[in-house]
Amino acid sequence: MSIALEDKHGFVYQEKPYTCGPNSLRHALLVLGKPLTRDRVNIATRPVSPWEGGGTDEVQLRNAIKRFGFSYDEYEEWDDDPAKKTKKWLDNQLAKHHPVLLNIYNGAHWVTAIGKVGSKYVIADSYVDKVVVLYDWNHLRESWFAYCEQCSDPDEVEYVDQKDDGMQWCRKCDGYGSRDCGRCRTKGCVHCGQSGQIDCEKCNGRGVTVCDRCEGQAYSYYGLAVIPFKNSTFETHNAISRLPDFVGSLLSSRYLRDWWGYYLVDLIDCFGDSLNAGPDAMPAKEFFGTFGPTLVDKTNEWVDSSTEKKTFREFANYCLVAEAYDMQVNRKRLKEDLIAFSACFVMTIVESAGA
Repeated sequence: MSIALEDKHGFVYQEKPYTCGPNSLRHALLVLGKPLTRDRVNIATRPVSPWEGGGTDEVQLRNAIKRFGFSYDEYEEWDDDPAKKTKKWLDNQLAKHHPVLLNIYNGAHWVTAIGKVGSKYVIADSYVDKVVVLYDWNHLRESWFAYCEQCSDPDEVEYVDQKDDGMQWCRKCDGYGSRDCGRCRTKGCVHCGQSGQIDCEKCNGRGVTVCDRCEGQAYSYYGLAVIPFKNSTFETHNAISRLPDFVGSLLSSRYLRDWWGYYLVDLIDCFGDSLNAGPDAMPAKEFFGTFGPTLVDKTNEWVDSSTEKKTFREFANYCLVAEAYDMQVNRKRLKEDLIAFSACFVMTIVESAGA
């Protein structure tokens, strides 16, 4: 493996409490076929330490998604009961093989929906021990939606005098420096200069302050779908479409979760040039089925007998990850790819034996 063995960059627990955002994005890119180290994603997202405010917001994540060469579909729904609409949007994104970053726990945490198996959602959560978990819709919904404490309790709503000027709210800048609304002959907000963005409590007749958190709505859902560009290898060779075939192994094996990204890095190094080989493509399952037994036997001859179980385990994991991303080998360069993988596989066994 090409990176230090101690640094596991698969589906792993976050190192620091304020890095759930970068880890969620890294998990999304991982299932799309772009394995990245935590440091690289941290640099791109620039998470803020707790004593500086803490965490990563949607602006940082959107910018990082674009830096890594992907686009996104942003979803935000303010409504009393948007669950059906929100579920439809999420299911639609996953059906298109787009992982989705979800802002949960009232805006305090980021997780990634990486697929769906039956009625269950496969969630990568860097703040739970197993990292990859299954949620039904009700469980996910309860975690996902944000609620406004002020709006959810009518007794806490602050009523204002209808004759009182100065209770206006600018949606664009969250009320900083706002004046009267256009109906009250204002030119706009002092802070942001936007006209027509003001809610004047005196004019609209509601007679209550607009909550700075939810702008008067009780619930919200926020998600960012990470989208590969058309006809890219990330669109055609991602793991989301084949998730039901391997999710059981991913859920049961911490070793596989930890090292998933490294298997993928090695496979891309060996077979990356053969992706989309067209009529000359040999599926990974055929490649490993044809050459795997001999490669494993020969490798076991070269290493200590105590590592034989590791040899079989490592080979099985390479096979699983290759099939998850629909890896291919070009029959015209079969010899080169076989040599490349053999060298990579033997090096993995030697390094793991010394770990």
